[in-house]
Amino acid sequence: MTTELSIPPTLDSRRFRRRALACFKSQVDTMDPAIIRSWSWAVPGFGTASAWLEDHPLRVRSGRYMSDTPGKEVWCVKLPERFESRKVVCKYHEDENRSLYGLFHHSTAVLEAANFAALSALGIPVPTVLACGEKRHFGELVSSFIITDFIDNTVDGSILLPTGDWCDRKRLRMGFCHKCMEYIARAHAAGFHHAAFHAHKILMPKNSDEDNPEVTLIDLAHGRFRPLRSMRQAIASDLVTLFTELRLTSDEIYVLSQHYLAVNKQCAMDVDELWDAMNKLPL
Repeated sequence: MTTELSIPPTLDSRRFRRRALACFKSQVDTMDPAIIRSWSWAVPGFGTASAWLEDHPLRVRSGRYMSDTPGKEVWCVKLPERFESRKVVCKYHEDENRSLYGLFHHSTAVLEAANFAALSALGIPVPTVLACGEKRHFGELVSSFIITDFIDNTVDGSILLPTGDWCDRKRLRMGFCHKCMEYIARAHAAGFHHAAFHAHKILMPKNSDEDNPEVTLIDLAHGRFRPLRSMRQAIASDLVTLFTELRLTSDEIYVLSQHYLAVNKQCAMDVDELWDAMNKLPL
């Protein structure tokens, strides 16, 4: 397999990072989140649909429930015909910050929308953000939401786990991991720590190419940009999360680590140092 997403030699990690951070800031500026009051934003042409979703919470909750995480609800909703029966994913975060922290900081939904914009600028496939908003009470952050396009005819990577329906498709599992290495390497080169690089947060088409499946990162709520000099542990943490979850063999991990380093040429570690860094992390 060839590495198609290698960072161009003329593009150093600092410029790569500046590109991502510029798009992060641009997304926040476009949404223009208010600090004191409740607010909502939608891309042009989706404002009416977003308002309909806000006005019909029972219709939202009659959709397909997609998450059981405490404090978060994720629903797949099919909009009415007047909105072209479009399928969207509605993610709601409740009880985010019951402290003064919530007065001055953006919500999880706002940060995720900005993360999607940043990683998209790096050539990493992510869902299209359609709407976002926060509810505040006298400035205190109460809840937030983000709406994205639903990506149809896909499955998430958990189907490749030992308990998944495709657990015997070892060739596809390695192809999936190879593609994941290419994209997470790009994110790391810009100083982005995913912080929750789990298989179920990565989609691929149902009819995926075994050796080179297309993947989409769908959950960046916990991702944060870190100083490039402090990325060593973040890199190891993201990789070991995926490797451990998929129960990969030592030989498979070694091959994938080599592939990761072939893409992220800015990483200061060689394959043995990366291996040691992963082994030092608690499972």
